[in-house]
Amino acid sequence: MPAGAREIYEEGVRLPGVRLVRDGEIDDEVMDLFLANVRTPDERRADLRAQLAAHDRAEERLGDLLGEHGETLFAAFDAVTDYSRDRIEAELAEVPDGTYEARDVMEGDGVTDDDVPIEVAVTVDGTDLRVDFSGTAAQVSGNVNAPLAVAKSAVYFVVRCLTDPEIPPNQGCYDPVTVDAPKGSLLNPEPPAAVVGGNVETSQRVTDVVFAALAQAVPERAPAQGQGTMNNLIVGSREGDFAYYETIGGGAGATAAGDGTDGVQVGMTNTLNTPVEVLEAEYPLRVERYAFRPGTGGDGEHRGGLGLERSLTVERDATVSLLTERRRTRPRGVAGGGDGATGENLVGGDSVPAKATVDVSAGTTVTVRTPGGGGHGDPADREPDARERDRRDGKTEE
Repeated sequence: MPAGAREIYEEGVRLPGVRLVRDGEIDDEVMDLFLANVRTPDERRADLRAQLAAHDRAEERLGDLLGEHGETLFAAFDAVTDYSRDRIEAELAEVPDGTYEARDVMEGDGVTDDDVPIEVAVTVDGTDLRVDFSGTAAQVSGNVNAPLAVAKSAVYFVVRCLTDPEIPPNQGCYDPVTVDAPKGSLLNPEPPAAVVGGNVETSQRVTDVVFAALAQAVPERAPAQGQGTMNNLIVGSREGDFAYYETIGGGAGATAAGDGTDGVQVGMTNTLNTPVEVLEAEYPLRVERYAFRPGTGGDGEHRGGLGLERSLTVERDATVSLLTERRRTRPRGVAGGGDGATGENLVGGDSVPAKATVDVSAGTTVTVRTPGGGGHGDPADREPDARERDRRDGKTEE
């Protein structure tokens, strides 16, 4: 995840569809080819073996189901898909028809610091949802380009968030949703565009703009903007003896039902906190500080969640890469709620851009201050007891 990658060739090993296992045995030549191109081959070998074991277990369990139920199993699969489609269509039918638009930006692409706009028009027509990104910027030189599959995933995530979470997730949920982005644009780039930042950061902004558009139709369902970034931190040795990657939580956006959660990943990140004890035991890194940032959540009837501050000292010469967002644009509130605070990156006490790769010497401290979430509703409507609790729990800086 280099901050300034310009081509996908800089972002890792790409393998076409090739068999790693033949006749129940690992193909050592394929395995060796892959492991020869990574910094930590022993760890990657263990990762692949764990994935293979999971596949073996899945094959066994599906075989058991098929043996027990026979052809009826396939009819059951189809029935569940049809059920999910019907449920999603019923939920979409409750959203007022119309076209709803929203706009936001990415804070540079890793090569330049210029804003990169993302624009969406969401059209609700009965049980159909059409999401059009034709106003979005052309693909860029840096790595915040997002393949269309990533843009679709972000849209599908929003649809699932705004509908009943009990609906079984499968293709039926997404059949009523159409996603369009022009070829050669930020959200449908042409090879050999660099794309790693698109997966982890641009997906967040796609989520933000689709939520913002649909908040105009169903504000009671849509959250305020969360931190809008995964705060990617990569620390590695060029000697190849360690490579560390983590994402850092921040504030979730408030909703009509309650305050945003403090210090969590938001959006479609699928990542969790890295425990300090594990980090320090396995890597030449020392955690100096890990704490909430008071006053970073947007005010409102329901407050946005707090961002975090995480400081690590690198105990060997290393290369540090940061791939982050919301360092100059604040996560927006909804329905009169206040905006969340921006984040900040420091290397050796000096501020660095949202996307940066820096060589550091042993003893350098890297600090990542993550954004807070936006608030929901008029701050004047916040309950007095809740305001007192805010002060007691350090949610505010008063």
